[in-house]
Amino acid sequence: MIKKYWWMWGLAAMFPYVVFAAAGKLQKLIEELGNIVGSLIPIFVGLALLYFIWNVISLIRSEDEGKREEAKKGMWWGIVALFVIVSIWGITRFIREILGVGGDSNISYPHLPDSNNSSSGGGAPSGEPWFGY
Repeated sequence: MIKKYWWMWGLAAMFPYVVFAAAGKLQKLIEELGNIVGSLIPIFVGLALLYFIWNVISLIRSEDEGKREEAKKGMWWGIVALFVIVSIWGITRFIREILGVGGDSNISYPHLPDSNNSSSGGGAPSGEPWFGY
């Protein structure tokens, strides 16, 4: 019975967001959802690209015609996955811009704390990324 209504748990988990959205926090809700999607998209693009490359290598290395056809099919699905993922990314950015929802579209790199302001005394100089560029 629980397995049949799994989607209801998802709705119940979203209930606080709906309540806060009704209280005037709709822009914050959309921004948070956009940030979540924006964080997951590069991971999915990387996985789809790895899947495509794996199938290219399988196509090159296989001698059996059946395995070659399977690798070609996998390459096709890798391209479709990349297209869908990048399309979703573009559509969400487009909707965020139309609605006027903020959100940083630039990729930010992690930084160590500023050595002048941190209590630990360590870290990179202000404004420099942690990897030294």
